[in-house]
Amino acid sequence: MHCIILRNSAYNTITNNNASNGKYGIHLYGASYNTITNNTANSCSFIAIHLTKNSNNNILANNTAKHSHVGIYIGSSSNNTVKNSRIENNDGYGIYIDMAGNPANHIYNNLFNNTNNCGFSNTIYANNWNTTKQAGTNIVGMPYIGGNYWGKPDGTGFSEECMDADGDRFCDKPYFLAQENKIICH
Repeated sequence: MHCIILRNSAYNTITNNNASNGKYGIHLYGASYNTITNNTANSCSFIAIHLTKNSNNNILANNTAKHSHVGIYIGSSSNNTVKNSRIENNDGYGIYIDMAGNPANHIYNNLFNNTNNCGFSNTIYANNWNTTKQAGTNIVGMPYIGGNYWGKPDGTGFSEECMDADGDRFCDKPYFLAQENKIICH
Protein backbone atom coordinates (compact mmCIF):
# COMPACT_ATOMS: atom_id res chain seq x y z
CA MET A 1 0.00 0.00 0.00
CA HIS A 2 2.75 2.49 0.98
CA CYS A 3 6.20 2.19 -0.46
CA ILE A 4 7.80 4.51 2.14
CA ILE A 5 5.99 6.06 5.12
CA LEU A 6 7.13 8.39 7.90
CA ARG A 7 4.50 8.70 10.62
CA ASN A 8 4.96 11.17 13.50
CA SER A 9 8.67 11.23 12.78
CA ALA A 10 11.25 14.00 12.42
CA TYR A 11 14.78 14.68 11.17
CA ASN A 12 14.97 11.77 8.74
CA THR A 13 16.56 11.66 5.29
CA ILE A 14 14.99 9.68 2.47
CA THR A 15 17.27 9.67 -0.55
CA ASN A 16 17.96 7.72 -3.75
CA ASN A 17 14.87 5.46 -3.61
CA ASN A 18 12.44 4.14 -6.18
CA ALA A 19 9.00 4.17 -4.51
CA SER A 20 6.78 2.78 -7.24
CA ASN A 21 3.59 0.81 -7.80
CA GLY A 22 1.98 1.35 -4.38
CA LYS A 23 -1.06 3.38 -3.44
CA TYR A 24 1.34 6.02 -2.09
CA GLY A 25 4.99 6.28 -3.08
CA ILE A 26 6.36 8.40 -0.24
CA HIS A 27 3.92 9.32 2.54
CA LEU A 28 4.64 11.74 5.38
CA TYR A 29 1.96 11.80 8.09
CA GLY A 30 2.64 14.19 10.96
CA ALA A 31 6.30 14.08 9.94
CA SER A 32 8.35 17.27 10.08
CA TYR A 33 11.91 18.48 9.46
CA ASN A 34 12.68 15.68 7.02
CA THR A 35 14.72 15.81 3.83
CA ILE A 36 13.37 13.91 0.81
CA THR A 37 15.86 14.03 -2.10
CA ASN A 38 16.71 12.26 -5.34
CA ASN A 39 13.77 9.85 -5.20
CA THR A 40 11.44 8.58 -7.91
CA ALA A 41 7.81 7.90 -7.04
CA ASN A 42 6.27 6.32 -10.12
CA SER A 43 3.03 4.58 -11.10
CA CYS A 44 1.32 4.99 -7.74
CA SER A 45 -2.42 4.34 -7.85
CA PHE A 46 -3.18 7.42 -5.75
CA ILE A 47 -0.38 9.85 -4.75
CA ALA A 48 3.33 9.70 -5.60
CA ILE A 49 4.52 12.02 -2.77
CA HIS A 50 2.03 12.77 0.02
CA LEU A 51 2.46 15.24 2.91
CA THR A 52 -0.45 15.44 5.35
CA LYS A 53 -1.55 16.06 8.95
CA ASN A 54 0.95 18.75 9.94
CA SER A 55 3.92 17.48 7.99
CA ASN A 56 5.74 20.79 8.25
CA ASN A 57 9.21 22.15 7.49
CA ASN A 58 10.22 19.37 5.10
CA ILE A 59 12.53 19.76 2.11
CA LEU A 60 11.62 17.90 -1.08
CA ALA A 61 14.33 18.40 -3.70
CA ASN A 62 15.42 16.71 -6.92
CA ASN A 63 12.54 14.21 -6.88
CA THR A 64 10.47 12.77 -9.71
CA ALA A 65 6.74 12.20 -9.22
CA LYS A 66 5.14 10.72 -12.32
CA HIS A 67 2.56 8.38 -13.82
CA SER A 68 0.36 8.50 -10.71
CA HIS A 69 -3.06 10.00 -10.01
CA VAL A 70 -1.53 12.98 -8.13
CA GLY A 71 2.19 13.75 -8.28
CA ILE A 72 2.51 15.71 -5.03
CA TYR A 73 -0.24 16.31 -2.47
CA ILE A 74 0.24 18.78 0.39
CA GLY A 75 -2.62 18.71 2.91
CA SER A 76 -2.83 20.53 6.24
CA SER A 77 0.92 21.10 6.13
CA SER A 78 3.04 24.23 5.88
CA ASN A 79 6.49 25.71 5.46
CA ASN A 80 7.64 22.89 3.18
CA THR A 81 9.98 23.44 0.24
CA VAL A 82 9.41 21.65 -3.07
CA LYS A 83 12.17 22.45 -5.56
CA ASN A 84 14.24 21.13 -8.46
CA SER A 85 11.75 18.34 -9.13
CA ARG A 86 9.98 16.84 -12.13
CA ILE A 87 6.24 16.36 -11.69
CA GLU A 88 4.92 14.94 -14.93
CA ASN A 89 2.42 12.68 -16.65
CA ASN A 90 0.08 12.36 -13.67
CA ASP A 91 -3.53 11.74 -14.69
CA GLY A 92 -5.24 13.80 -11.96
CA TYR A 93 -3.02 16.69 -10.88
CA GLY A 94 0.69 17.43 -10.87
CA ILE A 95 0.37 19.04 -7.43
CA TYR A 96 -2.70 19.37 -5.24
CA ILE A 97 -2.77 21.61 -2.17
CA ASP A 98 -5.50 21.35 0.47
CA MET A 99 -5.73 23.54 3.57
CA ALA A 100 -2.00 24.16 3.50
CA GLY A 101 0.33 27.10 3.68
CA ASN A 102 0.40 29.08 6.90
CA PRO A 103 3.30 29.77 6.94
CA ALA A 104 3.68 29.40 3.21
CA ASN A 105 4.97 26.38 1.35
CA HIS A 106 7.74 27.28 -1.13
CA ILE A 107 7.35 25.68 -4.56
CA TYR A 108 9.90 26.74 -7.19
CA ASN A 109 12.20 25.54 -9.94
CA ASN A 110 10.04 22.52 -10.70
CA LEU A 111 8.97 21.15 -14.05
CA PHE A 112 5.22 20.57 -14.20
CA ASN A 113 4.06 18.67 -17.29
CA ASN A 114 0.55 17.36 -16.67
CA THR A 115 -2.83 17.99 -18.26
CA ASN A 116 -3.87 19.55 -14.90
CA ASN A 117 -0.72 20.90 -13.31
CA CYS A 118 -2.27 22.03 -10.03
CA GLY A 119 -5.43 22.00 -7.97
CA PHE A 120 -6.48 23.63 -4.71
CA SER A 121 -8.96 23.24 -1.88
CA ASN A 122 -9.35 25.85 0.82
CA THR A 123 -6.04 27.54 -0.04
CA ILE A 124 -4.98 29.49 -3.09
CA TYR A 125 -2.88 32.43 -2.05
CA ALA A 126 -1.04 31.02 0.95
CA ASN A 127 1.90 29.47 -0.91
CA ASN A 128 4.96 30.89 -2.69
CA TRP A 129 5.38 29.68 -6.28
CA ASN A 130 8.51 31.68 -7.08
CA THR A 131 11.87 32.72 -5.71
CA THR A 132 14.11 35.70 -6.35
CA LYS A 133 15.71 35.39 -9.79
CA GLN A 134 19.23 34.08 -9.29
CA ALA A 135 22.09 32.67 -11.31
CA GLY A 136 22.15 28.89 -11.54
CA THR A 137 20.97 26.18 -13.89
CA ASN A 138 17.21 25.78 -13.62
CA ILE A 139 15.06 22.67 -14.04
CA VAL A 140 15.05 22.98 -17.86
CA GLY A 141 18.78 23.75 -18.21
CA MET A 142 18.59 27.53 -18.55
CA PRO A 143 20.94 29.96 -16.74
CA TYR A 144 18.59 31.38 -14.06
CA ILE A 145 16.48 29.99 -11.24
CA GLY A 146 13.12 31.62 -10.59
CA GLY A 147 9.60 30.19 -10.75
CA ASN A 148 8.37 26.90 -12.17
CA TYR A 149 8.13 25.51 -15.69
CA TRP A 150 4.47 24.99 -16.64
CA GLY A 151 4.21 22.53 -19.53
CA LYS A 152 1.50 20.24 -20.84
CA PRO A 153 1.85 16.87 -22.57
CA ASP A 154 0.33 18.33 -25.76
CA GLY A 155 2.89 21.17 -25.86
CA THR A 156 0.42 23.98 -25.06
CA GLY A 157 1.54 24.79 -21.51
CA PHE A 158 2.10 28.37 -20.36
CA SER A 159 5.89 28.06 -20.37
CA GLU A 160 5.87 26.43 -23.79
CA GLU A 161 3.89 29.23 -25.44
CA CYS A 162 4.98 32.35 -23.54
CA MET A 163 6.98 35.24 -24.96
CA ASP A 164 10.56 35.96 -23.87
CA ALA A 165 11.36 39.20 -25.69
CA ASP A 166 14.13 40.25 -23.27
CA GLY A 167 16.00 36.92 -23.67
CA ASP A 168 16.34 36.13 -19.96
CA ARG A 169 14.75 32.71 -20.53
CA PHE A 170 11.72 33.62 -18.36
CA CYS A 171 8.22 34.33 -19.61
CA ASP A 172 7.61 38.06 -19.90
CA LYS A 173 4.18 37.76 -18.26
CA PRO A 174 3.52 36.16 -14.87
CA TYR A 175 1.57 32.93 -14.66
CA PHE A 176 -1.52 33.39 -12.50
CA LEU A 177 -2.58 30.23 -10.68
CA ALA A 178 -5.95 31.75 -9.79
CA GLN A 179 -7.90 34.80 -10.84
CA GLU A 180 -11.05 36.21 -9.25
CA ASN A 181 -11.53 33.09 -7.11
CA LYS A 182 -11.35 30.85 -10.17
CA ILE A 183 -8.55 28.36 -10.48
CA ILE A 184 -6.90 28.65 -13.90
CA CYS A 185 -3.82 26.54 -13.32
CA HIS A 186 -3.96 23.95 -16.09
